[in-house]
Amino acid sequence: DACGVAGRMMQADSGNWHPGVDDQTVQHELAHGMGLPDEYVADYYPMNNVGENNSMMVGGQTLYPRHLEKILDPTRCD
Repeated sequence: DACGVAGRMMQADSGNWHPGVDDQTVQHELAHGMGLPDEYVADYYPMNNVGENNSMMVGGQTLYPRHLEKILDPTRCD
């Protein structure tokens, strides 16, 4: 819907940065650049693997061994 799309346009992502974006979002988006996928479910990403609430790829700040393994071996399949 139009409201959902408009709301997401203000959401920072790897191609959409804006002044005042918080450090946690910067870390999350940089991790995407290193090959890590999102680990949350949203209406526009229904097929993501779900991670722990404190996972950097959910909205927390913790990198788990699986993250480091994926960064070091990008061909790894989870």
